[in-house]
Amino acid sequence: MSKRNLIAFAIVFCVFCAVIAQVPAQAPITCGELQLIVQTTVGNEDPAVYRNHGKYVSAVANIVDPYLESGEIDSVCASCIVNQFARSIPVEEQEPCDL
Repeated sequence: MSKRNLIAFAIVFCVFCAVIAQVPAQAPITCGELQLIVQTTVGNEDPAVYRNHGKYVSAVANIVDPYLESGEIDSVCASCIVNQFARSIPVEEQEPCDL
């Protein structure tokens, strides 16, 4: 590699590093934040929206599972959220899962 190419590479590399350093890191989601997302998105069990209880719980699991699979939440958090919906606890009466 010539000296000129090496200098060009170093400049491009430095610019790349400077740009990457400016990208803000996304804060990980907390269990409480995910619970709020699920509560807002799914809401209370409504037969006009969910054909049966299984469809209702599946809607919750479909939101929670990707976070569990990616490691953003643990199984304790996932169980806390899903189990409250599975037991048909109204959103207003659910216990917080971010303890």
